[in-house]
Amino acid sequence: MYKVDTARNTELTELLSMAFVVEKGWMCSQSGNRDSPYDLIADFGNGDFQRIQVKKLSSRGDIKRVINRSNQKVTLNGKIRNSSDYASEGIEWLFAVCVSTKKIYTYHINSYKNMPVSITVDKQIQDEFPENELVRKNTDFGIRPQKDENQKSMDDESKTSQSNLTLFELLKD
Repeated sequence: MYKVDTARNTELTELLSMAFVVEKGWMCSQSGNRDSPYDLIADFGNGDFQRIQVKKLSSRGDIKRVINRSNQKVTLNGKIRNSSDYASEGIEWLFAVCVSTKKIYTYHINSYKNMPVSITVDKQIQDEFPENELVRKNTDFGIRPQKDENQKSMDDESKTSQSNLTLFELLKD
């Protein structure tokens, strides 16, 4: 059980982002460390791993590409934590996730490094996250199977409408 929505939203945004990457045909892993400058790693094959920082979209419709942690101490009497600029860290992708709609906005480092510190998604053009065109399609979530009229059953209508959804759309509900 989640005690605060911050932990739930963090996990939800990361899981939605992982599903998005997988649906694009790539393998995806979590960094495994909350202090890592990135949340996910997309495996594009042939040793091409790209890091993704996932941010929850604020109610104002923006995310920060620089995290100021100058007010946070590492320990009770310890040093102040360093701020993080994801572009300076070389994080290849910045994802902004709207929790209510499950929409993901994707920004590549070549674009977001030149954007304002506060990125408003409806004012910035997002970059298209690459799709793996080489994935063999044993199952295509977007294609309705062909049926012979003689094979139609009572519950085929609901099965067919659900088989038309993508994996990402199924996870939205």
